[in-house]
Amino acid sequence: MYDVLLIDDDQNILEVMKARLESNDYCVSTATEPEEALMKAKDRVFDLALVDLKLTGKDGIELMEELHEINPEIPIIILTAFGTIISAVDAMRKGAYTYITKPFDHRELLLQMKNCLEKSELTKEVKRLRDMVKNTYGFDNIIGKSAKMRKVLERVTQAANVDSGVCIEGESGTGKELIAKSLHIVSSRKNGPFVAINCAAIPESLLESELFGYKKGAFTGAVK
Repeated sequence: MYDVLLIDDDQNILEVMKARLESNDYCVSTATEPEEALMKAKDRVFDLALVDLKLTGKDGIELMEELHEINPEIPIIILTAFGTIISAVDAMRKGAYTYITKPFDHRELLLQMKNCLEKSELTKEVKRLRDMVKNTYGFDNIIGKSAKMRKVLERVTQAANVDSGVCIEGESGTGKELIAKSLHIVSSRKNGPFVAINCAAIPESLLESELFGYKKGAFTGAVK
């Protein structure tokens, strides 16, 4: 269940939106004033914030920037009236995920929230993968200086979500096994073992049984 912070100075709108979102399995905290929203953001880590652009006492863009100071990773969707779209677009330039105009279709809101959260999860996964590779496998200099390696890590994250075999190619010493370990750790098989096999060191006659096993009694010494 995702935790959502909903900020609007209209209490009626808050109550309606809160009920709609909770009926779709979101955990919703509300605030009618910017300072109240900031206090809640300091006390709790939210997965998403919905911020009205025009608030009493503070501009929604200013509040968004202050929320990002508390939690730089929180995605924010701006709620705006039709006449303030230009300001909403400006909010996107300053870090908002998107904006939705009032009055809005709640199905559209739910769709935008879903897309926003999926993008946020992917961004966190890419960051986690980079941190993992940097801290565990010593790619510090490569990550910091090589755009190509950053591209490789992004592809690793994409491949980790696919239930399929992955072929990693590269010259000797380029870190294929390190990439394979990174891929394993962020995949759905992360709780299973990672087994590295040097196929070049296995005689051709034993390769099949080494990789896929054999039935007991298939040949001399095949006991299990």
